[in-house]
Amino acid sequence: MNEWPEFQVPSDDPMYDLTPETAELAKGHPIVSLSTFGKWGPKLQAAIKGSQKIALCGVATDACVLQTALAAADQGIAVRLVADACAGSTPDNHKLAIDTMALFTPLITITDTDSLLRDLQKD
Repeated sequence: MNEWPEFQVPSDDPMYDLTPETAELAKGHPIVSLSTFGKWGPKLQAAIKGSQKIALCGVATDACVLQTALAAADQGIAVRLVADACAGSTPDNHKLAIDTMALFTPLITITDTDSLLRDLQKD
């Protein structure tokens, strides 16, 4: 029996399409799409073009975001986790994942969208 069939769809399934608004924002930027929970690896490293600092958000905080953040931080990348731009499998799991990543300060810094945008204007 196939468990979780709603999540076992081909990578070109329309459910993975960006919203029109997100597609507009993504123009000119690389999109890294992998079938693994964690996205840190050669494709994402190439996409950030040698940067030593990334902002990270996504779904699910307690799976994909957590694994990506820890792997990037382990390779010396400063991760700014945009907590209000993430969602977990449940609100409690989201909080647990954020709290877990906060243990890795200063490699992982927990921030919010407004603070990140202010920081980017300074950079």
